[in-house]
Order: sequence, then C-alpha cells, then structure tokens
Amino acid sequence: MRDSIVVLHVDDEPDFVDMAATFLEREDDRLVVETATTAAEGLDRLGDDVDCVVSDYDMPDQDGIQFLEAVRARHREVPFILFTGKGGEAVASEAISAGVTDYLQKQPGTGQYPVLANRIVDAVEHHRAETNYREIFESVPDGIVVHDASDGSFVDMNTKYAEMYGYDREEFLDIGFEAIHPDEPPYTQERAAEQVARAIEEGSHSFEWPAVRKSGEQFWTEVHLAPTLLNGQDRVLATVRDVTERKERERELERVKDFFTEAERLGTLGAWEFNDDGDVVWTTGTRRIHGVDDDFEPTMERVLEFIHPDDRETIQTAIEDALEAGEPYEVEVRLQTADGEERWVRARGKPVEGRPDTVRGFIQDITEQRARERELTDAKSQIEAAVEAGAVGTWEWHIPENALLVGPEFSRKFGVDPDAAREGVPLERFTSSIHEADRERVEGLIQAAVESCGGYEAEYRVRDADGDMRWVVARGRVECDESGDPIRFPGALTDVTERKRYEQRLERQNERLEEFASVVSHDLRNPLNVADGRLEMAMAECDSDYLDDVSRAHDRMWSLIEDLLTLAREGDDVEEVERVDIADLVEACWANVETADGDLTVDEAATILADRNRLTQLLENLLRNAVEHGGTDVTVAVGRLEDGFYVEDDGPGIPAEARDQAFSAGFSTREEGTGFGLSIVEQVVESHGWDVRLTESETGGARIEVTEVDVPD
Repeated sequence: MRDSIVVLHVDDEPDFVDMAATFLEREDDRLVVETATTAAEGLDRLGDDVDCVVSDYDMPDQDGIQFLEAVRARHREVPFILFTGKGGEAVASEAISAGVTDYLQKQPGTGQYPVLANRIVDAVEHHRAETNYREIFESVPDGIVVHDASDGSFVDMNTKYAEMYGYDREEFLDIGFEAIHPDEPPYTQERAAEQVARAIEEGSHSFEWPAVRKSGEQFWTEVHLAPTLLNGQDRVLATVRDVTERKERERELERVKDFFTEAERLGTLGAWEFNDDGDVVWTTGTRRIHGVDDDFEPTMERVLEFIHPDDRETIQTAIEDALEAGEPYEVEVRLQTADGEERWVRARGKPVEGRPDTVRGFIQDITEQRARERELTDAKSQIEAAVEAGAVGTWEWHIPENALLVGPEFSRKFGVDPDAAREGVPLERFTSSIHEADRERVEGLIQAAVESCGGYEAEYRVRDADGDMRWVVARGRVECDESGDPIRFPGALTDVTERKRYEQRLERQNERLEEFASVVSHDLRNPLNVADGRLEMAMAECDSDYLDDVSRAHDRMWSLIEDLLTLAREGDDVEEVERVDIADLVEACWANVETADGDLTVDEAATILADRNRLTQLLENLLRNAVEHGGTDVTVAVGRLEDGFYVEDDGPGIPAEARDQAFSAGFSTREEGTGFGLSIVEQVVESHGWDVRLTESETGGARIEVTEVDVPD
C-alpha cells in the first residue's frame, strides 16, 4: 500500500481550488487535497500531517511569498510550490529567492494538473528521502553553517558556530546573516553574499573575513566555502575558524614595515636622522628628493650645501635649537637638487626620546603644493567668469587644500554663502546639503573619481538656500599630476528638477499601466481558467452546439487578454537590435499562424536591424490580420521598400474613411475581431523609431508600409 500525500492547496478562487483538488486526486490516488481560500485559513489548517503546500501568488490578505514566510516560520522544511496565474521573471525570481521548492505558472485547460501532480509527488518524495546530518554536523570541532546560495542567509548551523559568535543556536538562526558582519567596505554584507554565490558558480574557496560577536566585539575568521545540495536546494557549507590572534601578529609586523614602504611608495616623502657627532642617515625617499643615488654619503656640511643660500640660516637655527634645547621644529625651505633643480621642501624634526643628541624627522617635497596655492589664488578671480547663466553653475575643487571654489548660482543651490564660496570652502560644506538618501552614493562617486583620476557624473537631490529640494546633475573630471596624485577637480552643475518631475509623472503612469496588466492577468485569467475546466467537464458529459459556442467565446476572451497584455507590457523603446533577414522571419511567422488555404509570396526582401522578438510580433499580427480579413484563400505578399518593407494582401482591404482609425486599440472591421492587431503593430513600429502607413494594394486589399527602418552597412 503506497503512503498517502496530504496536500494543502491555498487559492483565493474557491471554484478554481475545488476544481484543482478534483483533478489532482484523479491524477494520483496518493494525493489527498485539502483546500483553503485565504492565507490565514491555510495557516490554521497547517499541521504536521501536511506533506506539501501549494499556493497562489496574488491573494488579498497575503501574497504567496508572504504566506511562504509564515509557513517556513512553523515548518522550515515542508515543500512549498507556488502555483500562480501571475507570471513573469520578477515573480519567478522573487519566489526562488524566497526559497520555494518549485514554481509553476497556471495555464489554460486541464493539462496543467498532471504536471502539478508530478511536481508535488517529486517534492514530497525527495523531502522524505533526505538524511539527517545533525549528528555529523555537531561533531565537527570547527564552526559550521549552511547558507542559502541565493542570498547568503542562514539555513542551519552547529552549536560550535553559534557559540563562536556568542549566540544561542536558535536565537542566531532567527537573527540572521546580517548580524555578524561589520558591513564596512570592503567587508560589506553585499560582498559577503557574493562570496557565497561564488561558491556555487566556481566551487570551493577560502578567505579571511572580519566578524562581529553578539557583544559587539570584532574578530577575524578564516572561512572555507563549499557548494552542496541539501533538501533538494543549492546550499553553501561554510567551515569557520577564529584566527584573531594570528591576524593581530601579522598586523603588528605589517605596521612596522609600512613606515618605510609608504615613504618609498609616495616618493615625495623621506626620513632622516642625524646626531651631534655629524652622523647622518637618509632613507631612499630622502635621497630621491635630493636627486642623489645610493652611493652618496651625506654629512651635515654636504646636507646644508643643498639648501638655498637665502634659507640656509633658517635650517641651521632649527637644527641647533633641536640639539641644544630639545625643541622640535618644522620649516619650509628651498633646496637645489644634485641636478640643479630648485624644489620647495617641508622639514620636520624632533629629538629622539632618551637620546637627546639625536634628531629624527621627515622631509617632504611640497613644490607642487606651492604651485597649487598660486593657482588657487588665480582661480578666485577666474571662476566668476566661468559661471554660466541660468540653471548651470561651475566648480573647481583644489583637492590637497580641500578648497572648493564655486560661482553664485552653484552656491545658492547648496544654501552656501556666495562670498565664502568664492574664497573656497571645504567640500563637506556642500555635501552636507545633499539629500540624506543620496549623500553616501554621491560621496562614493566623488571618492572613486579622485582615486582613479577619472570622470564623475552624479544625479541627486539638494536643498537650496530657500529650503526647497532640487534635482541636479553634476559632471566633472579629476586632474592628476605626473605622479598620479589628484590635484584639481573642475566641473559643472545643472538643475534638472523639471525633467525629474516629468520622469516621475511618467513612472506613475507606468505603474498604473502595470496595475492594469496585473488585473487583466490575474482577475480575468483565473475565472476563465475555471470556466475552461467546467466547460471541459460539461463537454465530457453531454453534446451540445451551445457548448461549442461557449468554447469559441472562451478562445476569443483568451485572445483579448493576450493582446491587452502585449499592449500593456511591450511599450518600452527597443534598446538592442540585431541583423534580421525579413524573408526568413516571415516564413517562420507564416508557419506559426493559422493560414488555412492562404498563400505567401516573398518578393525581394531585406536584412534590417531590429529586435527579433518584437518584429516577430509585428509580422505575426499582420499575417493573422490578412488571413482573418482576407478569407481562407487570401494571398499575402511581403516585399522590400527603399527604406523598409511592406506586407499586403488581395482581400477586401480597409475603406479609406476608416484607415485613420485602424491603428486605434479596439478598432476592427470584423465583429469577432479583437481590434488590437494593428495597435500592436503600431506599438512595435514606434518602439523602433520607425514609421507605418496603411494604404491599398494593387488588388484592392490592405497594404502596410513600414519605413525609416535601419539597414546594416
């Protein structure tokens, strides 16, 4: 005797859920289907005896994903199949991310129920066959955690892992993945999730990662990730070990080494040391600034010879005060390199603690800084002349000094005093006026441009001097010196508030259009699915011409729904095109259309640049119209125009007085027509930027001419 499978089917359409139960139990006698018409009723019915949950997506009190989350809170592993009339990649992606066992879209007719029955049986049998790995899981000495491959969230963990972070295991599972990450670049939660996803895509790998205990203490871990399959789902198994002590030892060694490494890397900074015996030590950076090689042996006398004669007394006095009185010093002087080039340097020195006869310090090449200071002075007068009228302002940020010079229009946009902005203010004075939701992103783009010496473009909101929120677009480019260090960042600002308001109005219109498509897809398809099922049952029990009429009416309703959805969801402009051979595509479309005894002739055809799927919609609608309006023996011809192509037939055509209305949604010369065919054609044409014209063929039939079409070179 085979074990029964208890299925809980939740759908807000009572007739549909009852009919589905009937067909499922007919399909497999192991299936026992219990039904609920709300998510709340489904949760009340959910018990340990339920082997599988089948749910609709679009329900009034909770959608299918919310219902899934509620089910998972009670029964973590029970199979859950989303069986919905609302399709599309967005719903499928959301369902998979939420952890559904399977996803199936409702289809017209009863052929979907054998598929659904098989999916249910497969899910339940797989679930029953899974082995319990808990004993092995807990015996491992390292921390072990199982991640969801899609988003990195916790699925399971051993006690050792929870204790490592200071949590109780059940508490840790409920808190989730986000609690243990510092979420500070580069160790962000997003990057952590990418590491988990990488294990699925590329296989096992290891890395070090900072973590946060429940107490708030940060520590370092060594993580090894490996892909695995648990409960029929892609999972990632992580083995985690605390390596904080090792990292601290490594960090201390790195700090000791960084002092000299950084000085060498920067090139404009060097270290030195001398004592009252005349011994002098220079690092490589100091030698580079003076223009000498490693063979040069510095002495105090030779060091002073590099200093400009007018500044030599300044440096001598500073050295004597440091050795005799223990005074630290900082001076800016000129020196002449071994090649005779004059450079400005800043020298800092102070006596070494416990060794008063020794002075140690740094020397920094500030030649370019001095030059930028002169440029800054010149820019104060030049920037005003660069400010454009109207809604455009300009800026110039002198990066080393953190001085941002802007014109009056720019400063008013940010609520900054124009006089202060003319003299130069810190960048932070402006970024503080950026909308809180945009500020971090804009600061990140600025930092990226500075680090790469590259271009910058950002669109964001800013509060002006009157307290009003404005949308602006900022564009600029960072300029760097020969060493790659950023020095200047000029750019321009444009007020795009009116454009953004227009875009927001369009977005609201698109949202309403999507709501309409959702109503068509869900609220019309579900009752029609039920009606189709009932009709099929009725036709099996009795024979009546009236039932054939009902069937044809249903077919027409399905056609109307599909055409409405096409009009509602396919209105975006085409972004990517490819080479398409019109002759080949027309032949393929003709094969997809019910053409009865009609004939197709293709005259000289062309290769054009188009979105193949959208062009297929256009051609299939034109061919279908020709057959439906021209009769079963219609002849359809497709040919080339100078800048496009035409499709014509030898049917009755469309009267001249009706041609202006022919592309309107709902217009048809046939009583049984949907009236959307030519409207869809016009939509595809407009999305490509083409033109379309309806005229008369030589035989008196309809002729559609599509022009302004792009042709490849």
